Amino acid sequence: MKKVYFLFTVVVSVLFASCFEAEEKTVINSDESGTYSITMDISGMMQQLESMTGKSADNEDGPQKKDSVFYFKDYTDTSTTLTAEEKVLLQDGSLGIHVDSETDEMKFVITVPFKNTKQLPVLKEALANAMDKIKMNDKLMEGEAPGQLDAMAPKGPGASMAVNPLQGAFSLSIGDKMITNKLTDPSFVNDMLAANPSLQSIKQMAPMFGDLKYKTTYVLPGAVKNYKGSNATVSDDKKTISFTSNLTDMFDTPNILEYEVEY
Repeated sequence: MKKVYFLFTVVVSVLFASCFEAEEKTVINSDESGTYSITMDISGMMQQLESMTGKSADNEDGPQKKDSVFYFKDYTDTSTTLTAEEKVLLQDGSLGIHVDSETDEMKFVITVPFKNTKQLPVLKEALANAMDKIKMNDKLMEGEAPGQLDAMAPKGPGASMAVNPLQGAFSLSIGDKMITNKLTDPSFVNDMLAANPSLQSIKQMAPMFGDLKYKTTYVLPGAVKNYKGSNATVSDDKKTISFTSNLTDMFDTPNILEYEVEY
């Protein structure tokens, strides 16, 4: 699918927060292995893009229906820009895409397994940078994509910042049955906004479009014993905990993304 990865930045750039939900999910098994995934649901976006660009998401044969999976291994094996550590971390990852222009459904899922939880902080930091390094957005140009989406594609490096734009401000620590996400650079957000006019516009206009919902979820091998964090929900069996925030809060009070979980 043509330039699929740029869609993560398109979501942020064109302010369709009202129909955009993202979930960062970590599943930890009893042996401390697991999977890290990012799901972005942009259903409802194509109709709004069509009204803006005048270009339909349908192709000559009718509505577009795509269910594709791209495996990172196909790119990491031949990359000359990734470090050895990045290749090991990402080689078993994948990017899944579901698009149905008839029902206006669009969903993207990045999934990367890990062997132990100590890899998680490095994995989260390396993911966006590595996808930029292997230029996955360019490699995915070889397929087909809704024409109005290609028209909105941003150019230049750093397209993957939308995976987690505030990641650089935080430090994730994994201890013995303890997970902590701490704001370590409060100036990061203001500096990022000052350097990026698009993000400034997003911050100003987000209240008019409805806020982007961002959820961080952990599925744990044992029950949650204690936790700290804003807007937390815990499952009945206490093995799944989620922290939910929105775009305005992320910019205005980034410490809302801090959390601590003991299990």
